[in-house]
Amino acid sequence: MPLLPRLMLVAAKTLIRAVQSLMQGLNVRVLIDGWYMRRTVIEATLKRGFNVIGQVRKGTRLYDAPAARQKGQRGRSRKYEEKYIQPSALSV
Repeated sequence: MPLLPRLMLVAAKTLIRAVQSLMQGLNVRVLIDGWYMRRTVIEATLKRGFNVIGQVRKGTRLYDAPAARQKGQRGRSRKYEEKYIQPSALSV
């Protein structure tokens, strides 16, 4: 990933961390632009007890997390599991 987008993701996570103490004890919903709907930003937001609302691009594929690597397993672990949801099932 190029440097500027990476810095923007770091800035988003820093902002979430900075407002955490101000929002202590409140039910906070964080509205995130579609570009920032990345795993690292979502996990950082959820870790601080905030709810996440965001738009996902139409072409984004959602998958279940792969199973844990078994002891003695040969070959590379799966990167993705089965599709989590069919895009046609989404209604907005």
